[in-house]
Amino acid sequence: CSIEAAEAVGGSEGAGVAVLDAVEALVQQSLLRQVEATEGDPRFRMLETISEYGGERLIEEFDADATYRRLAEFLLDFAEEAEPHLLMKEQALWLDRCEQELPNLRATIRWALETGEADIGLRTVTALWRFWHQRGPLWEGRQALDELLALGGSPEIRARALSAAGGMAWWGGDSSAAQRYQEEALPLFRQIGDRRGEMECLQSLATAMTFGSGGPVEERLRESLAIAEELGDRNGAAFANLGMGRLIALAQGDPATAIPIMEEALRAFDELGNLQGLAECLVSIAHASRRLGEPGRARSNYLRVMDMQAVAGNRPAITGMLFFLSSVEGELGRHERAARLWAAADSAREITGHLSPPAAQGMVGDPVAAAREAIGDEKVERALAAGRTMDHNAAVAYAHETEPTEGPDT
Repeated sequence: CSIEAAEAVGGSEGAGVAVLDAVEALVQQSLLRQVEATEGDPRFRMLETISEYGGERLIEEFDADATYRRLAEFLLDFAEEAEPHLLMKEQALWLDRCEQELPNLRATIRWALETGEADIGLRTVTALWRFWHQRGPLWEGRQALDELLALGGSPEIRARALSAAGGMAWWGGDSSAAQRYQEEALPLFRQIGDRRGEMECLQSLATAMTFGSGGPVEERLRESLAIAEELGDRNGAAFANLGMGRLIALAQGDPATAIPIMEEALRAFDELGNLQGLAECLVSIAHASRRLGEPGRARSNYLRVMDMQAVAGNRPAITGMLFFLSSVEGELGRHERAARLWAAADSAREITGHLSPPAAQGMVGDPVAAAREAIGDEKVERALAAGRTMDHNAAVAYAHETEPTEGPDT
């Protein structure tokens, strides 16, 4: 923990000693260790055995519930401060901060579940769902929300939690669950009069419908755009335009009409500094470009997104980009590169997992099978073996390489 956290959680009235003095004394006795932090402020940790002993003493001789409540309230404040930064240019710093606090966050989630404190738990996990989305494991955040939602919660908090659960289901490749969560959230947003929440829910619902069971997708997107204009929310309008572009390009099969719509959203996200929106736009434009027979343009966009995700430390998304790049290399006729990137992505998926939203599932194909047909099993097996030896950094560097000839393999 940080000194700030120690003071918030351990500095209760009547403790009889200043927290800073207590920390200093524990460090001198080697019961606390100072550790490297994301930023300049020091952080401290205990050995696991000492921590367990302290936890037992807390339960037996002190007020454990009040202490855990102070921890939960501190982390709730932290989570809600972090939330708006997790999509923006400063996201890498805030994702690192969240990762530092993850053991404490897990302890707080367990406490919320054990004590039935649904609202505190739901608010915390909802605020940080983009952390699990970008750093993983995605299932951890989704499982926590499902368990906390089962406890209840007030309508205002449940609405946002259901929408967050829908977002995690979407990125995990489960469009039907994503649609179900958003359909449950939408009437709650309307009931409480949360227009921004309603707007975002409509956009997510439309996306799930586009790649799921279908439905009034365009109507949902137009509703969300109207609310964005009513609120003067340029970011919301950009997401509505992105959704419309996806619908036209991928569901209606008209990528030429869709790309200018998505490029308008791209400019807005770029000016607003919304890196998540920017990445989603670039990937969607890349998919549409491939539908138009422009794999080179698609490759450039995938590489740009991969570099953005590398800065953020978003390994699941990097893995997804490697799969897309493998497919594009196959479309360009560079089959050995396609096989090598596929093997690197497949190895990375086993370690870090990867994002698999329904929109992506039709854009990967089977470049290894295409390579076998084009250049034969022997060359493909050598390329696969080379790809399996690559870590993420090596795979990213290889994806950027341009071979001496831009032509296809011979």
